[in-house]
Amino acid sequence: METIKHNIMAVVLMLSAYFMIDSVGRLSLSEGSVLFLPLGAQVLAYLIFGYRVLPGIVAANFLVGCLLWNDWFGNGFYGFFGHVVFGSVAPIMAIYLMRSMHLSDFFTAGQVNFRHIIFLILLTALISTLGKFFIYTNHIVETFDPVHFLWVHLVGGMLGGLVFVVLALKMLPLFTRSS
Repeated sequence: METIKHNIMAVVLMLSAYFMIDSVGRLSLSEGSVLFLPLGAQVLAYLIFGYRVLPGIVAANFLVGCLLWNDWFGNGFYGFFGHVVFGSVAPIMAIYLMRSMHLSDFFTAGQVNFRHIIFLILLTALISTLGKFFIYTNHIVETFDPVHFLWVHLVGGMLGGLVFVVLALKMLPLFTRSS
């Protein structure tokens, strides 16, 4: 029951991040977003709830692709694979890499280790951007500039991830205070 509740919370976290960036302006796979908040929502969900929220992350990415982005902007299977599958697994890959390098002390003695979380966000953005680039390169239906794609997706993931996680971690004590 706890896992289901955590997955629902991850879906709500992800969908709220997607609706925030969607309301800012036009978004497409080739143009990306300079403030891609969902990357931060994914990282935060994995940090708080662990890997068991993968189904919730996948469900949120799937719902966004089908409902909000109209079949991943017409890119069908490759849009699905790049956004849902690779986008959902990129934070797990980054956490695994950090654990293998002994850089995964995200919370130490009840305190948040921002340096490790920042590195996790940067690594996740890099993995996600490179993965999506190689998946979309030959299959994206829109014309796109590869350098612009890499730049916007990388910077947008980094900035969005940092903004979302920092704001969420700063606001979290307001909701968890005991009366």
